[in-house]
Amino acid sequence: MKRLISLLSLIFLVTSFSGCAFWGGTSSDVSPVSTYPKILTSSASNKIGFAAESEGIFCVYTGDDDVAGSGKYGFMNEDGDITSFDYDYACPFSEGLALVCRDGKYGFIDGTGKEVLPLIYDEASSFHEGLAYFAIGDEYGFMDEGGNEVFSLDCDSVSSFNEGLAYFSVNGKYGYMDKTGKTIIPAQYDDAGYFNNGLATVRIGNKFGVIDTSGKEVVSPIYDETSIKADHGFFITQTGGKYGCINSKGKVIMPNEYDYICVDNSDNTKIDFQLNDKSGLADENGNIILQPIYDWIEPLPGKSEAMVSLDGKCGIISYDGKIQMPFTYDNLIISNYDSNRIIARLGTDYGVIDASGKQIIPFDYSFIKACDNGLILENGAQSILADENGNSITNQYYTSILQLGNFFEVEDGNYKYGLIDRNGNEVISPQYDNIFSWVYNSNNCVIAMKYGENGQPNSDSIIIVGPQDDADLSDLILENEITPKIKQFSDFVKNGKIETWESDVGDYFTPSFDTMTGGKKVFKLYDMDGSGVPILYFDAEPYVQLGFLESYSGFFAIDGDGVNALMTGYECGGSMGGNLASCYWDLDNSKIALGVSDHWGGFGGFLDGDTIYNYKNGAANEVVSYECISQTPLNYDKSDLLKNAKLFYDDDGNPYNKSTIAQADYVNEYQVNNKRVSIDNYNKVVNRYQTVMLGL
Repeated sequence: MKRLISLLSLIFLVTSFSGCAFWGGTSSDVSPVSTYPKILTSSASNKIGFAAESEGIFCVYTGDDDVAGSGKYGFMNEDGDITSFDYDYACPFSEGLALVCRDGKYGFIDGTGKEVLPLIYDEASSFHEGLAYFAIGDEYGFMDEGGNEVFSLDCDSVSSFNEGLAYFSVNGKYGYMDKTGKTIIPAQYDDAGYFNNGLATVRIGNKFGVIDTSGKEVVSPIYDETSIKADHGFFITQTGGKYGCINSKGKVIMPNEYDYICVDNSDNTKIDFQLNDKSGLADENGNIILQPIYDWIEPLPGKSEAMVSLDGKCGIISYDGKIQMPFTYDNLIISNYDSNRIIARLGTDYGVIDASGKQIIPFDYSFIKACDNGLILENGAQSILADENGNSITNQYYTSILQLGNFFEVEDGNYKYGLIDRNGNEVISPQYDNIFSWVYNSNNCVIAMKYGENGQPNSDSIIIVGPQDDADLSDLILENEITPKIKQFSDFVKNGKIETWESDVGDYFTPSFDTMTGGKKVFKLYDMDGSGVPILYFDAEPYVQLGFLESYSGFFAIDGDGVNALMTGYECGGSMGGNLASCYWDLDNSKIALGVSDHWGGFGGFLDGDTIYNYKNGAANEVVSYECISQTPLNYDKSDLLKNAKLFYDDDGNPYNKSTIAQADYVNEYQVNNKRVSIDNYNKVVNRYQTVMLGL
């Protein structure tokens, strides 16, 4: 295999295949433009679906966002120089190379647009830490940046390398290998995630723990869930619905007896915790600084003080319990973690004060938002961009202002959108139907679109580039690959389609995987029934989409030469929510169950529930479904409400009667297998199933 790849690469180079040399030098040679903003357009179709920047180059998709195969991928630099848009799929640059695909074959281009590794691979992943996964036919392994095979594989799935290790699976069990292909940690876990700062989360059955790179248990796998906060030196653990905290050395500093625990974002040495619906604060050793008597707490950076809310009023208290600012405000918000400037609300009016309560900006505004270079001041339908002292930066009012990375989206009152820069200058006037900043490069790239009569972007779409910032592409570059060893799954991931219910359309939707694999994705193989025959789980957030961020998920089993869809889910990320393929632990039978969690909602109410399935030998059979429905009484027939009043509940779980239900604004009902039941019977079913986190 090594000789085959090297020979093909040699032939490729000798014949001097003509790549698209759209700018000179490698990606590292690209000089940043000195004048911003830059406005780029695509000569292909200008129907820009996304643009993700990495290493000074933009990977761009053109086409209708929800029509598979309608567009192509290409690349631009900051000066607008482009390749021809003739790739079916492409990834942003990583380590000087970009993964591209045409006609089902993968290869790599360099910063000049030249195809330096030919499009001969059936599967491939982006380079990370000097290695990339590849597959040609039944041969698969990792190669270096010269296309030379470093080692071959004999496993069912494998991840990219991170911190020198990659996780792999065999028969649904996970372990870790090093960059020579040597197994460092045997395949013994039911799930495993990437190492970060020398630590990784693993799962055995329904219990989670944390290991180091030698396989040593830092946190024993005895918890229902473990959240690694390695940057802060903490692990948040959860078991039986109660939370605890462990330090980076594995010492329990707060037992699992709290309602909630999180590491405070404004001060990473402080731990917020909740007990009996009240908030308290602890230090890095778990010692309680402020007792849990407050509605909420937020430490002030660099100070031994915290903003707190008590009985609906907000003030500032020192860690020794002394009141530094009286509890007179209705809300307090740190202005970009600047402890000397605090956005405050009195009644419905907003102003800015310092930590002593001295007024900096008068309470003359209907809302104030913090932004990178100051404040956004709103007064009814009028908004301005201002500096930290409230002095206007913009020379005119807008209906709304929203920060998008280095820019600010503005609206003119007629649902037309434009951009201003940090100095308040109009980059583009309000004339576009949609402006968004993509999740992977939100600091320096904004896309503006005009829609045609069909509701799709027309040829006036543009990309606006601002000052360079390092884009976080870690979720995009780190990938899981299903190897050719299980051919049915390998073929399905590459060429398959799913069928899932899409609520906003009100019908079944059948997207292909090629619309989902470009973006944040998780493909995992799990042994769910102890047979050693894994099923495929996937969760994907495509980056070819508009509006609410979408996700697709599902479980699939081998069925002869193909696969059988056990269940699928679709979420739109908006108020309607959606459903998600999920995993549960059946506490009655001590085994894994599959299911779909449902979250639907809108202005008239919401629904939360689950449908549970037993899985065995490639088949899933429904066991039970349960849901909580909350909505206005106007959605019911009045006689139904009166007849079944005792099966409707208020938000405190108290049943209504015929007289009280007539006065209700909202009513909650609980269903098991589509029949109304009492809240006690509902809870008996709900408490039987414990959600198990997948895709670590």
